[in-house]
Amino acid sequence: MTPRLSPHSVPLVGAALAALLFTASASAQEVDCSDAAGSCGKRIPAPCLQRVGAAPIGINDGPDLKAQECGISFADYNDCLTEVVLTCAPATAAELAPRSSAPPDMMAMWELVKDSEDPFVLTSFAEEYPGTLLATIAQRQADKLTPSGTVGLGSRIALLIGNGDYQAAGMSNLPNAVDDLNRISAALEARDFRVLKYANADRATMIQAIENFESTLSVVGGVGLFYFTGLAAWIDGEDVMIPVDGAIGGADQAIIGGVNLTRLRGDIRDVTTSKLPDDGMAVLYSASEGQLALDGAPGLGSPFTRALLTTLDEGGDAEFAEMSRLIRLEVKRLAPGGDRGFQTPYLEDDRDRAFYFNDPHQDAGIGVLRLILFDSARSNPFADSAFKD
Repeated sequence: MTPRLSPHSVPLVGAALAALLFTASASAQEVDCSDAAGSCGKRIPAPCLQRVGAAPIGINDGPDLKAQECGISFADYNDCLTEVVLTCAPATAAELAPRSSAPPDMMAMWELVKDSEDPFVLTSFAEEYPGTLLATIAQRQADKLTPSGTVGLGSRIALLIGNGDYQAAGMSNLPNAVDDLNRISAALEARDFRVLKYANADRATMIQAIENFESTLSVVGGVGLFYFTGLAAWIDGEDVMIPVDGAIGGADQAIIGGVNLTRLRGDIRDVTTSKLPDDGMAVLYSASEGQLALDGAPGLGSPFTRALLTTLDEGGDAEFAEMSRLIRLEVKRLAPGGDRGFQTPYLEDDRDRAFYFNDPHQDAGIGVLRLILFDSARSNPFADSAFKD
């Protein structure tokens, strides 16, 4: 697990933001925060500002000593610079801020919330990373969006992973996986989801992406959708996905280097605190026990993903449970018969809240609601294989 960093170790601003100041006021010999922003009241000589801003700045990183050489405290420097940047060019500041050094979990969360129009989501981010430039930007966006006391819509975020190009000898490749990934991404973006997607992800990438996704969801709340298409197995009640650098081998046909989503989510919950109510989870598998989840003819897409897309277009106004029934009927139509019988999607649902893909307004008031879509069977297609980390 990647440890969550203290806000006091998060670098705030660097050369890119210092350069922005001089672009906005190139002829000035000094930056006057009292004139530019009104809340700082400090005058910083421009050469000093440039020297201090030449490297990413963090309280534990040492550059605060340079600020002291200039006769201004580190805190005053950061407060002043933040105010000037946001006052002179807030839009540019939002673009440049991520270039500063920052922990991966913070940047992953920022990518998911930066375009949000929900003040609660933005405020939650600001509270999670207090004292940072991005937190200041997020809070200002939140303050502009909605009058105090007004409840915004819930957020929608999605993590999509499509694995088809497996590297180990003897592993089956799935020609449709990446195309299916892209089709689902477009459909979700059209329904107000903020999407992060990974094609042919290795184990490290998958674990980091899932950790970032779960951590973000626990902070900002709303609907979190996880979609996986690729090789996977359901073993002893646990969902095990195979990254492109994973394998199946040995006398016991063990899954080597897999990602156990069930255990990983449990580990994340153990180290993550959420102030939001848990509104439950629904998991929809593309096939039931004893069945195979078909990849489909190359170029057409898997039966499950095709059914999902069709149902989103034709039945997306229905509640998720009813949508799942419509998806099941469509999959059975697209994948009939065969020596393993029908491919029948399987739904596990313990949600406390309804969800409608085509009506984001129904999301208001949701705490944390999880939807998991597995284009894989709720079964073990590798016969007697086990899971090994």
